[in-house]
Parts: sequence; C-alpha cells; structure tokens
Amino acid sequence: MHTSSDILGHPKGLFVCFATEMWERFSYYGMRALLILYLTKHWEFSDAASYLIYGAYTSLVYIMPVFGGMLADQILGSKKAVTYGAILLVFGHLGMTVESNEQIFYLSLALIVSGVGFLKPNISTMVGALYEEGDPRRDSGFTIFYMGINIGAFTATLLCGYLGEEIGWAWGFGAAGIGMLLGLIIFLWGQKYLEGLAEPPSEKYREKRAGITFENWAYISGIIMVLTTWFLVQNSQLVGQLLGGFGFIFIGAILGWEVPASMFQSLNAGFIFTIAPLFALLWIALAKRNMEPSTPIKFSIGIVFVGLGFLALVYGMKSSEGLQTGVLWIILIYLLHTLGELCLSPVGLSSVTKLSPQRIVGFMMGMWFFASAAGNYVAGLIARATSSESSGVSGEVYNLAQKQSFIDVYTDVGLMAIGCGIVLALITPLLKKLMHGSS
Repeated sequence: MHTSSDILGHPKGLFVCFATEMWERFSYYGMRALLILYLTKHWEFSDAASYLIYGAYTSLVYIMPVFGGMLADQILGSKKAVTYGAILLVFGHLGMTVESNEQIFYLSLALIVSGVGFLKPNISTMVGALYEEGDPRRDSGFTIFYMGINIGAFTATLLCGYLGEEIGWAWGFGAAGIGMLLGLIIFLWGQKYLEGLAEPPSEKYREKRAGITFENWAYISGIIMVLTTWFLVQNSQLVGQLLGGFGFIFIGAILGWEVPASMFQSLNAGFIFTIAPLFALLWIALAKRNMEPSTPIKFSIGIVFVGLGFLALVYGMKSSEGLQTGVLWIILIYLLHTLGELCLSPVGLSSVTKLSPQRIVGFMMGMWFFASAAGNYVAGLIARATSSESSGVSGEVYNLAQKQSFIDVYTDVGLMAIGCGIVLALITPLLKKLMHGSS
C-alpha cells in the first residue's frame, strides 16, 4: 500500500534497514577482506592454518543466524535482536584493533560471528514485514536493500583493505568498527519508521524463569554463542569436519599498479550496487505488465549466469598465452556472477518472507543463510581441487599444470551450474504449485 510518507515508492523503514545493513556489511567485509592477510602477515600463521581459521569463521557466520532468528521469533522480536547484534559487532570490530593479544583476536572474531547471527536474519525479516502480503514492490524492495549491502561491501574492501595493508592493521579494523557504530546509531534513530513491525512477538520476553526474564536469557544465550564460537575458531578443524570452506584470494595488476589483494574483492559489490537499481525497476515494470518471471525461474536464470561466468573465465584462460589470464576475463566472471546473484539472492530473501509462517520467519531466514555455510564448504572443495597440491606442484609455484587444473575444474562447475539451472526451470510448474500462489 502506497502512502504519502513513502520514499521512491517504498516505505521509509526500508531505507533505515538499507543504511543499517550497509554499515554492517561495511564492517563485516572490511574485516573479512583483511583477515587472511592479517593471519599470515601479522600473526605469521601458515597458509594452511589461516585457511582453516578463515573457513571456520565464514562458515560460523552463516550458521549462527539460525539461532539468532529463533531467539527473535520466540522472544526478542527483530528490533531487539538487531540492536543486540549490532552492539556485539561494534565490540568485536573494535577488539580487532588490538594487535598484541591472540586471545583478544579470537574473542573479537567470536563477537563478530555472534553479532551477525543476531543482526543478519532479522533485519532481512524486517524488510519483508514492511510490505503487505501480495505487494508487488516486495522483490524490488529487497533488491534495493541488497544494493545497500553491496555499497557497504564495495567501499569496505577498498577503504578498509587499503588502510589495513598500506597504513596499519588497526586502521583498517578500526574503520570497520566505526562503520558498524554508525549503523547502530542509524538503526536506533530510525526505529520510529519501522511502524511497530519489529517488536517482540508476545509478552513472553517479560516473563521470568529462575528470577531472570526471558529477554535476558536470550541475551545470555548470545554470550554462550560468543564463548562457543571463541572455542570453535581456535579449533577450526572441528568446523572443517562439519562444513569446512575457505576462499582463495586473487592478486592482479591493472595498468602496472599492483592491486592489494583485499581490494580486488570490491568488483562484485561494485557491480551489484551499480546494477541493482535496474533490477529493482525491472521487476516492478514486468509485474505491472504481468510478465514478471516466477521465483523459481528467477533462480534458474541466476544459476545459469553463474555457470556462464565460469565458462567465460575458462575461455579466457584458454585464449591467454602463458600463465597469465587477461584481467578483462576476471571482470567478466564477476559481472556474470553478479547478474546471477541479483536474480537469486535478493529474490530469495523476499521469498523467505513470503513463504514462511509468520511465527518462524526469523528461523527460516536463518536457515536461508545457513545454506551459505554449505556453499562455503563447496567453495573450499573447488579451491582445494585447483590448489598446487592437487596439481602435483610443490610450494607456491604456479605453472601450466595448475592452470590446466583451474580450466578443468571450472569447466565442470560451469556445466553443472547450467545443467542445474535448466533442471530447475523444467520443474518450475511443480514448484509453483507447492508455493500456493506466492511465486
């Protein structure tokens, strides 16, 4: 329902969530961009140990939203959960500026993981709550929200990456912490625009058990999450046995300037916040003409784009002489994957809010992010399949044998992705029936 208080045809609360999540993602991606480099250069961990910690951290980040969503659904409501998560994140990011104590470093990672667990699923749930059932603006609203996520990611990987690598680690991590603090301030200021849609689901949060309110028990659960994560990131092989996952960092050169590895990650986010407004307008325009693709078809298109991105990179690697691959092919895979992501991720967030029963929408949003933990594991398997050890190359040497390994693995992944996209399109009629008109 449109009202005079809308901005650009969307509720004001959308832009409060937009700004909050933008700064939260600024803090998260700013820290993540530096993490592997910080582990290897500052703490002088081996590459293997660093990847284990990184894999455990990124997996846990997508596991904890399940618990944060459950606590919001049952006790806290989205507003209190997001506020608590933001506070944990502020302390976690500022703790990362302490470079002299390894235990403070691990504790800071744990605070960030738990903070994301409370904030990420519930702020997405808030966005969905701003739109009435059947509102055609919902997918467009989530696309705008997703643009905010990637504005934060884009600026963070550039600014925090540069500050951390070129000036000092504390500067990069400190900038991330300041960003999260700004996000918390914006959220507290803008709560009046959420129209009371993010309050606790019942009066249960006021009830007491053992002399402590359920609200405070939920906060205590958050502290238990922190302590559990603190243990797991120091024993990352335990997480690896469950989900694993680690990423590889690409270092390239443009116009003769060696780009810091952490800054190269900004391409995806840059493409997203540039292209996302077009997708937001596209979905609304198609809906007005009764031409908007169903959610499964959007997912299918997105997966096909992912496959095309891998195959484009394979073509570029085959057509490039020697070991190097032209930077334009790297840009192209990011572009194609971004187009796929815009067909899938914001639409998926929107679908969770449409399809989930209201009493468990936070939990189901957490499950959506939990699926990314499996994605991290698969990414780790792909990275391992292309590693020097898998190619029979010792040390850090990169040769034609490993390049061929990349080509072979990416060809398989690209073809499988396109195949999955086609299969999803074929079973769309069945999926639409199961969605009961919410497609």
